[in-house]
Amino acid sequence: MLLKSLRLKNVRSYSDARIDFPLGSTLLSGDIGSGKSTLLIAIDFALFGIRRGEITGPDLLRHGCETGEIELEFLSDGREINVKRVLKKRKDSINQEPGYLSVNGYRNELTPTELTAKILDLIGYPQEMLRKNRPIFRYTVYTPQEEMKQIIENEGRLETLRKIFDVDKYGTIKSNVSLLLSAAREEKKSLEGYTKDLEIRKEELLEKEDKVKKISSELENQSIIMKKIENEIIIKRNETEKARKDVDNFASIRKDIETKEKEKSARKKRRERNAAEIKEMEERAASRKGSLEKYSAVRKPDMDPDQIKAAIESGEKEKSGVVYEKSRAQAHAENLKRIHERGICEVCGQPVHDKESFAASIQLNSRLAAELSEKEEAVAEKIASLRKKQMDAKDYLYAIERRYSLEQEINEIEKRRGMLSSENAECDKEIAILERDIGSLESRASESGKYEKILRDAEKRFDEINAMYITEQRKHASMETELRETAGRIAKIREEIEEKKKAFQKIEMLNEMMNWLGNHFTALMDSMEKNVMLAIQREFDGCFQKWFSLLMSDALAVRIDEQFTPIIEQNGYETEYRNLSGGEKTSVALAYRLALNRVINDMIHSIKTKDLLILDEPTDGFSTEQLDRIREVLNELKLKQVVIVSHEPKIDTYVDNVIRIYKEDHTSRIAA
Repeated sequence: MLLKSLRLKNVRSYSDARIDFPLGSTLLSGDIGSGKSTLLIAIDFALFGIRRGEITGPDLLRHGCETGEIELEFLSDGREINVKRVLKKRKDSINQEPGYLSVNGYRNELTPTELTAKILDLIGYPQEMLRKNRPIFRYTVYTPQEEMKQIIENEGRLETLRKIFDVDKYGTIKSNVSLLLSAAREEKKSLEGYTKDLEIRKEELLEKEDKVKKISSELENQSIIMKKIENEIIIKRNETEKARKDVDNFASIRKDIETKEKEKSARKKRRERNAAEIKEMEERAASRKGSLEKYSAVRKPDMDPDQIKAAIESGEKEKSGVVYEKSRAQAHAENLKRIHERGICEVCGQPVHDKESFAASIQLNSRLAAELSEKEEAVAEKIASLRKKQMDAKDYLYAIERRYSLEQEINEIEKRRGMLSSENAECDKEIAILERDIGSLESRASESGKYEKILRDAEKRFDEINAMYITEQRKHASMETELRETAGRIAKIREEIEEKKKAFQKIEMLNEMMNWLGNHFTALMDSMEKNVMLAIQREFDGCFQKWFSLLMSDALAVRIDEQFTPIIEQNGYETEYRNLSGGEKTSVALAYRLALNRVINDMIHSIKTKDLLILDEPTDGFSTEQLDRIREVLNELKLKQVVIVSHEPKIDTYVDNVIRIYKEDHTSRIAA
C-alpha cells in the first residue's frame, strides 16, 4: 500500500487542503499544533471510519461546520483506489454519511460499514476487524503519538499482541471446545435417557410381530368364510329376484284390473251423462215444436211492406197539408174576430163599415177549420191502420225467421240425440267387454298370495344371510384395522429401535470425541499456542534488540521476556522502564514499535501495507546523537514509503522529501 494524496474539507484545523505523498521518506514538518498529526488521523479515518474510543465525529469535524469530507487516494496491489468519507452534524451528534469507493475508476456509493469492509479486503486485512478490535493497522503502519509508549507500560499488552497475531484464536478454540464438551455431555445424557428402554422396545417388537402372524392367519380363515357367504348371497339374491318378478307380474295384473275398472267407470259415467243429455234434448225438442206451431199460425198480410211504407208516407204528407190549412183558417177567423170586436183594422187603422160581412167571413173560416179538423182525424185513423199493418208484416217476417231457426234447432237436437243414443249403445258393448276382462284378471290375481309368501320367505332368507355377511365383514375390517395398526406400530418400533441404535452409535462417537477433545486436542492447542507465541517472541526479541542497538549506545541492553515485556539492563543490572530518561524511553518504544512492525509484516502474509510506515513524533526527547541514528534506521527500514511527523529541524536532512505545515488565522495550511 502506498499513499498518493489526501484531501481534507472542514476537518479539525483544516478548511480545505490537499497534500500529495511522494515515494521514499517524507517529513511532515511544522510547529507544535500546526496540524501535522491531523493528517495522520485523517488517513486512519479515511480507511476505517469512526471507531468508538479511538476516532469520533466530534474529534474530526471543524468547529462551526455542518459537514466535513476526507478523501484519500492510494495504491494497493497495483490498483488505484480512491475513498471518500463524509461527516454530517445532526442536532446533538456528528455521524458518518454514505461515501464512495473508486477502484481503477469504477466508483460505488457505499455505507460507512460497506466502505470499511471493502477497504479491509483491498489491503488484505481480516474481515474480523469489522467486529473485533484487532489493531493491526495501529501497530504495523501508524501509531498515534500518545499511544507510542502505551504498549510498553500497558498491563493488557500480552492480550493486545495475542489479538494482533491472531493467537487468541487458540483460547477461543479452547473455549469453544469447552462449550462443545459441555454440549456433548448434555447430548450424551439425553441420548442415554432416550436409549434406556431399547430392550423393552425389542421385546415389544417380537410381541407385535407374533400378533401380526396370528391376525394374518385369522384373516385367511375369515376370507374363506366370507367367500362362502358371498356365494350363498348370490344364490339367495337370485331366488329373491325371481320371486319378486313373479309378484311384480301379479302387481301388473292388479294394475290392469284397476285400469279396466277405471275405464268401466268412465264408460258408465259417460252413458249416464249421455242419457241425461238425451232427456234434456227431448224436452228441448218438444218445447221447440210447440213454438214452431205458434209461429206457423201467423198469417201473411194483404199488402207487402214496401206498399205499406209508401201509403204511410203519403198519409203523413196529406195530414201535414190538412194541418197547415186548418191552422191558416183558424188564424184568419181569430184575426177577423179581433177586428170585428174592436171595429178598427190593426194594419191600416180603418174602421169596419160592414160588420155583417165580417161576421159572415168569420163564420165561413170557422166552418172551414172544423171541416179540416175532421179531415185530419180521418187521415190519422188511416195512418194508424197502415202502421198496424206494418207491424203485422214485421211479425210475419219474424215468424218466418223464427220458424226456420226452430226447424234447424229441432233437426240438430234430433241429430245429437241419435248420436248420443249410438254412443250409449257402444258404451254398453265396451262395458260388457271390460267386465268380462276384469273377471278373467281377478281369477288370475287370486293366486298372488302364494307368490307373495314365496317372496317374503326369500327376502327373509336373503336378509339373514346378508346380515351374517355384514357381521363377518365388520369382523374382517376390524381385524384388518388391527393388522394395519399393529403393522404401523411395528414400523414405528423398528424406526425407534434404529434411532436408538444410532443413538448408541452416537454415544460411542461422543465418548470418542470427548476423550479426544478433552485429553488430546486441548493439550495440542496449548502446545501450539505456546510454540507460536515462542516463535513470535524469539523473532520479536531479535528485531527489538536490533532496532534498539541502532538507536542507543552499548550502555543499555534490552530483550523481550515470555510476556513480551521489554527487559532493560544497564551495566549488568535490570532497571525499570519508568526510571529511564525521556530519550531512552522513546528509543525503547520506537524499537518495540519497529520490531512489532517487522514481525507483523513477516508473519501475517495477507496484509498489503508492508511498504508503508507512518511515524508520529518518533524522536521525542532524543539527544543529538540519537537523532543522528535516525538516518541509519530509515536506511535499514528499506520501505518504499515512510511518513514521519516531527518538529525536529534536524530530521529534514535525513529524509527524501519535506512537506511543511503551518497555521494561519487558526487554519492549517500546506506550504507549496
